[in-house]
Formats: sequence, structure tokens, C-alpha cells
Amino acid sequence: MFYDMIKCPDKMNQALHNITETLKEFSIALIEAGCCAIMFDTLYSSKTILSPKMWDKVEGPLVEDLAKTVREHGAEVMVHNCGDGIYLKEQIARMHPIAFSLDHLPPDCKTLEEMKATYGDQTTFIGLIEPGWLLAATEDQVKEECHKQIDALAKDGGFILATGCEYPSALNFDLAKLIVNEAKTYGKYGDK
Repeated sequence: MFYDMIKCPDKMNQALHNITETLKEFSIALIEAGCCAIMFDTLYSSKTILSPKMWDKVEGPLVEDLAKTVREHGAEVMVHNCGDGIYLKEQIARMHPIAFSLDHLPPDCKTLEEMKATYGDQTTFIGLIEPGWLLAATEDQVKEECHKQIDALAKDGGFILATGCEYPSALNFDLAKLIVNEAKTYGKYGDK
């Protein structure tokens, strides 16, 4: 697809427009069925796949249109992107999501605290516990990681503790329950 975007952009733009129209219809149907928010996965918006300029040119206008449609139909927009080096700034500018599920820091932030200071007033962060890491982590390590993320991101709200992508299917739910418990006990708003 990326090669075709360079070699025959007109054909690809039409195909992507058609796909976007289908996604808009699907989103509207979900909203009409009772969904209060729609989450879009924008994996191409990361340094491991596309440059920020190419993403903004190719997918940016399409997801902006999708987000606008969702809001026009009374629902909120959320984004998931577990890629490495996600273009958080560009995606927030295009979609204005109320929440952003992520697994890695954006390239313009070196720490969780810097990400919170830069983008924390624009969206709510979901995630950042590395799913692959959970496979080998002890309960104490998971608690420590939960505390680290809560300490860095929970101040003034705007943070939901979770894995940065899907919970590992090879694990039972013991660590998931531990994460929830840490959020309920250590991470209560007003305590940090």
C-alpha cells in the first residue's frame, strides 16, 4: 500500500476515501446502537512505520474526518496506538481524542513526566504497562511499575492505568487483577 501511495496516489486516495466512508457508516451504526465513544487504531502513525509528514498527508485527513463524524453524532473519540515513537502531537491535532491508549512514549518526550507536562492537558492517557514485560514480571515488579506510572501521570487526573496493548493471552488474570487493585488503592485521585 505504501509503495502504491507513491506510485499511483490518485487510485490509492480514492480507495482510502471509500474505506473511510465505510468506517464512518460503521461508526455511526455503533453510536446509534449505544456506544458513547469510538476508538480508532492509528498504528501507521509511529516512527517504525511512516514518517510524521507522510502519515499526516496520507492518513491524517482521513482520521480527522472520521473523528469529526463521530463527534457530530454525539460520541467521543479515543485513539489506540501501541507503536514505538507514536506521533502524539499530530494525532491530537487531527482527532482531538478525549483519551489516548499507548504503549511507548512519543519521540518528543523522554519521560512520562515530560509527556504529562506536554500533552496532559489535551487528552487522557491510557496504558503504558508493556504487555510483553508482564510475561516475565513478578507481582512486586508489577506493583512497582504501577506506582511509577501513577506517580508520573495521575496528578490532576487524565490517566487510566492499563496495559499499553492487549493483555497477554498466555497469562491468567492475576496480574490484571493486581493492576486494577493498585489503581484502586495506590492510584486514587486526590491522593497524589
